[in-house]
Formats: sequence, structure tokens, C-alpha cells
Amino acid sequence: DQSADGGLSSAEQWAALDAFIEGDDYLRSRRGQYVERNGDRGPWSHVIDFKLLQDFSLKIGNTKHTFQASLDIFNFTNLLNKDWGQRNFVPGNVGLLTTVTAGPDPSFTFDPSQFEEGVRVIDDFGLQSSRWQMQVGLRYLFN
Repeated sequence: DQSADGGLSSAEQWAALDAFIEGDDYLRSRRGQYVERNGDRGPWSHVIDFKLLQDFSLKIGNTKHTFQASLDIFNFTNLLNKDWGQRNFVPGNVGLLTTVTAGPDPSFTFDPSQFEEGVRVIDDFGLQSSRWQMQVGLRYLFN
């Protein structure tokens, strides 16, 4: 009894779904019950930023010119270790099962290939990325 999704038999789909549930603490604790909306949360993100500021002044004639040099390292922990400072998220709604037939005796399929990378994704884009970023600045202070 082969399925159109991934070519897995019903028994192979059940074994893959069972392994997926057993591998997740929250799903394993809710076995036989409905899962609660937002019941399974992603891991906590530990992100530390670093900033270094240094003022220096130059006196030209009778005028004092003050400059401020800055160095910002965003997600400093990721600079120290590539596995630190990762921001995880779940992209959209995750449906484990696909309904094949509805009604009083529904049937479902489970495609394990859509979860090969896991449910959570590491955010690696933009300013709030999981990768460290550095910014250098120079500011002129008026007296």
C-alpha cells in the first residue's frame, strides 16, 4: 500500500511520524491529545552586543574639536563561537499530516522529507541575523 507522497507505504509513514513525535519532548508529552496553539516554543536566543567608544580631541588654534570613534559588534557571542547567538524560528504554520480523505473515517499522509532539516530554521538574514556583524563609526561633537 504505497502513498503518492514520497512513495512510502502506510507502515513506513507511521514509523517516520512515530519517530518524529518521539524525538520532540513537547509532542511526546501530548501523545494522544491535541497539541496546544504555540505550545512548543523555540529555544531561547542568547545574543550579546558589544560597543566600544573612544573620544579624542584636537585643538586647532583656539578651537577644540572633539571626535568620537565607535566600534559595534552585533551578536558578539556568534563572533566567539559559530554555534552561539543563533536565532531560531518556525516559518509559518507547521502541519505534520496532510488530509487525504475527510469525513467520519479520515485518512492522512505524513511526508518525513519536509522535516529533514527540522521544524526550526536559523534566521540568517538582515540586521537581526544569527551571524555577527560589525559597524565602525566616527562622530564629530560640537562644543
